[in-house]
Amino acid sequence: MLKEYYLQDIYYKYIRLIKQKMIVLYKKCNFIFVYIFFFSLLLGQGTSVAGKWTIDIQKTISANPKISQKQREDLEYHSNRISIEFFNSGKFSEKIGYDYFIEGTWTRYKDDLIVVRCEGDSQIKSTKENLLEKINYAQNDPRKRIRLKQNLYRLNRFAVRSYYQTENNISSKHNFGGYELNLIFKK
Repeated sequence: MLKEYYLQDIYYKYIRLIKQKMIVLYKKCNFIFVYIFFFSLLLGQGTSVAGKWTIDIQKTISANPKISQKQREDLEYHSNRISIEFFNSGKFSEKIGYDYFIEGTWTRYKDDLIVVRCEGDSQIKSTKENLLEKINYAQNDPRKRIRLKQNLYRLNRFAVRSYYQTENNISSKHNFGGYELNLIFKK
């Protein structure tokens, strides 16, 4: 009986010791996880996408080696009129020219992929409604109907865009009057 009591006492002391060590280990792990979390927040701010981005002419020209001289001049002329802005709230806005603004939302899917959706923008909605109306009225003219459907396809592609973040730049492919251009933006 005394031996059983002695063994039982040792067993409970051993269990208590294990519980204490587990609590200490749990506190250390929590501390490590909190440290890693805040460390990642501090490092993550350097690659933040939020802010205003403008076209980087030199990098855009070097990223598009087949660009013609006329296209280069057009790009340099229009570069200060195009800017994009990502907000911390998930909102997005693009300024084209002096009076044309597109608004939408953005979502980061990977470390480098940012998808922008502008289907809710009032100008895109009204243009889409007009195209659908014209497609319905062009029942007898198949060529006109095909052209309108192509325009609708381009509008849908324009409303959902992908941006790729590399180091301190954001790049995106844009179609400018029949040729595709890889635009590089800087903060």
